[in-house]
Amino acid sequence: MTVPDLALELAGLRLDVVADDATALAPLHARWAEAGAVALASETPDVRVELAFDDELGRRPHGADYPALARRLDGDRLHVERADVVGELDLAATPARARFRLARHDHSVESAVRVALSVGLPARGALLVHASAVERDGMAQVFAGVSGAGKSTIAAMLDGAAGFVRLADELIVVARGARGGWTLHVPPLLGLPGLPRGAARPLAAVHLIAQAPDHHRHELARSVALRELMRHVVVYAAEPRTTARVLELVGALVAEVPTGRLRFARNPAVGQVLA
Repeated sequence: MTVPDLALELAGLRLDVVADDATALAPLHARWAEAGAVALASETPDVRVELAFDDELGRRPHGADYPALARRLDGDRLHVERADVVGELDLAATPARARFRLARHDHSVESAVRVALSVGLPARGALLVHASAVERDGMAQVFAGVSGAGKSTIAAMLDGAAGFVRLADELIVVARGARGGWTLHVPPLLGLPGLPRGAARPLAAVHLIAQAPDHHRHELARSVALRELMRHVVVYAAEPRTTARVLELVGALVAEVPTGRLRFARNPAVGQVLA
């Protein structure tokens, strides 16, 4: 097997990245190296990511917000596509193999990495989740919700208030320990500057959020928490093995970590409810 140009590690998952132009990986390498997440090339990967840069894709129009990838599952092969990225993943291969044609742009490279993470993490007992997070007293609290619910708002509002520190703004990884307990990992992905990428904190609570005139939190029944949290897990490959593993992990998460509904006003006093 070809020696990778870059080996990445997150929450026990190992990604090998091979590119036809390794210089285009420089921003990715810098971001992951700063987070201490570049691995040794001698170890066996969980997912192998192969990148072929295509200048024609770079000229295709796409939105400034880089929309979600269209996806199609064909047996054990997952096909993903948008204007700047076209990929195919062989989920039955060992290691899983992901091949992409993509524009020579950091956002395009990151899209390929995110797809690979979403496929590989569940097998390692971890999930990629659309959520923000803060820490207090060394413990992480997660805020998940639909677009516009206020994930970024509440994390920014609490940052520096009553001992809270913002950890993540958009995407997090939560991983189940071999001996129990869950850990939040801040992945070294594109996003707001100044976040502690590469940090890991024990997970104290998960909050499914909505904005309201005042602050209130209550625990959710496990069946409700499972259904609602599943909406925020990033899963591209809805084939039976991955789906079953994700359901198992989310079920364990809501059983083992306090998970509730948090309604909050735009006021840092919500920290008193969380404390």
